[in-house]
Amino acid sequence: ATSTNSVTVFSEEKVLSEKTWKAERNQAETLLPTIREMLEEASINWDELTQILIINGPGSFTSLRVGVITANALAYSLGIPQYAVSTFEYYKKRLVESTEATLILAAGKHRAYLEDEQIYAIEDIDSEGRTFYGDIPENLKENSISEENLKGFGATFLKVNFSEHEKQDQIEPLYIQPAQITMSAKITGN
Repeated sequence: ATSTNSVTVFSEEKVLSEKTWKAERNQAETLLPTIREMLEEASINWDELTQILIINGPGSFTSLRVGVITANALAYSLGIPQYAVSTFEYYKKRLVESTEATLILAAGKHRAYLEDEQIYAIEDIDSEGRTFYGDIPENLKENSISEENLKGFGATFLKVNFSEHEKQDQIEPLYIQPAQITMSAKITGN
């Protein structure tokens, strides 16, 4: 859902393996091999997975579509429950409690979500005296908090209470905006 991709394998009490990398529009090629690599690193077989948790957005169309389809297919084929958390919920759990900062998520085309879950033009966001965290647009990175004030990806998921989430047979992505798909002209034939 953001400018980075992350996969973690964890038990109830600890992170077993984890990888985060910059999203480069190649999720379809990298996601499943990375999941396989993380399972091998954790010495876990596919059939030992007990649940799937995914961030279902808001986020960009293609990235979310690949992640959500992968989660849905794995949960279905393995017969395990899956749960979704929003990008906002995830980032709010990532912040170390004693740190004061404003959550911001890039929303494409010079726009950003703020923690009130509204989209703003980046030039309209008052950054004076504010510290930001999240998926920060480039021109606001100078106002970002340091990484030591954020929990890691897997450590954050250890803080998610699954009992607060509804088990879902099929997770739906939360898109920033619908895909800009043009319909082809109608073809008629004899």
